[in-house]
Amino acid sequence: MKGGMVKKCAIAFLALAAIAVIAWFAMRPAAEDGRKRPSDKSVEAGRKGRLARRAGKKPLNARERVRQIVATESKGMRRRRPSAEMFANLRGRDRALAETIQKALDDGNYDEVIKSVDAAMASDNAEVRSHLVDALGWFGVEALPELTVLMADQDDDVAESAQAQWVIALADVENAGKRMEIGLSVLATLSNENMLADVSGEVSNAALEYIDGDSGDSASQDERRVAVVQALLDIIDGDRPACSKAAKETYEEITGNEWLGVDEAERYLRNPDGYEPPDMRGDDSGSAESF
Repeated sequence: MKGGMVKKCAIAFLALAAIAVIAWFAMRPAAEDGRKRPSDKSVEAGRKGRLARRAGKKPLNARERVRQIVATESKGMRRRRPSAEMFANLRGRDRALAETIQKALDDGNYDEVIKSVDAAMASDNAEVRSHLVDALGWFGVEALPELTVLMADQDDDVAESAQAQWVIALADVENAGKRMEIGLSVLATLSNENMLADVSGEVSNAALEYIDGDSGDSASQDERRVAVVQALLDIIDGDRPACSKAAKETYEEITGNEWLGVDEAERYLRNPDGYEPPDMRGDDSGSAESF
């Protein structure tokens, strides 16, 4: 009797053990090449956090960011602009505002020009905003934050004029790293595709100079390159399609590689000098756009 009872208990124990093993295999994530594959949710969670994205942070304020960058730059007008009567088409408040800006410009007083910036930007008259762009252009680097905002003006002529002044002022920033950061701030916020293409070129030039030149810090070229690409991936991951497109083009200029999606970009980041695209590795991984 006792022997039969022991036998029955042993059979029951083995049956329970078998069920447990089957359940464990059924619930375990599928594996490839003997390696455990994470679930789709864990992959997505890892992707969102992989490079310390801006997710969860406040939207980038390009004006304030550029102001921080140029705070230590040398200031001063390029040259004085003579006073002239050019407000024949303006009346009332718009004319008074334009004349106030002109007077501050004639006096070389940037602080007084700045006092009128927000009011001029809010004017429905494009001529007032255009005159503001002209005035700001004479102050060079100091006016970059406001020119950055005016590059997004609803009037094409105003926006294009602001961009032209922005490019001239940007060239006055001697530090390539700062020029790159200013460009990245615009690349992350502008919506005009044609203007973004020009900004992309400015960012690429500044970034390559920053990566290859003497930046004044202890970072290696690879470390600088990784930092630049990470900043571009922040923009690519954003919710502005035009900015994302421009950032991908900048990525190609800086890395010398075709944009093949974020996974392939991260593979590049792990080994910039030793990176090979899929067609040179003999595989097709990363050949499709991730998003």
